[in-house]
Amino acid sequence: MDKISNQVVSVESLGNKHTQLVEWQDPEELKQKMSLAVREEGMTHGELLALMQQVVKYSVKTGHPYFINQLYSG
Repeated sequence: MDKISNQVVSVESLGNKHTQLVEWQDPEELKQKMSLAVREEGMTHGELLALMQQVVKYSVKTGHPYFINQLYSG
C-alpha cells in the first residue's frame, strides 16, 4: 500500500505552506473531469492510479499548515 500511496501523493506537498489548501472545483466540473462510477469491466492499474491522483488533487489537504477546523484545533 505504501508503494501505491507514494505514487499518488507527493509527500513533500502535504505540509508545504506554498501549496494550495484545496484546488476548488464546482461539483459539476468535477463530474466532467472524473468519473467515480463503478464499471462492470473494471479498470487498469494505471487508470486506478490516475483516478486516485485526481481525488487527492481536488481534496482538502488536512495536513496543510493553514488548515483550521474546529475538530482539529487545540
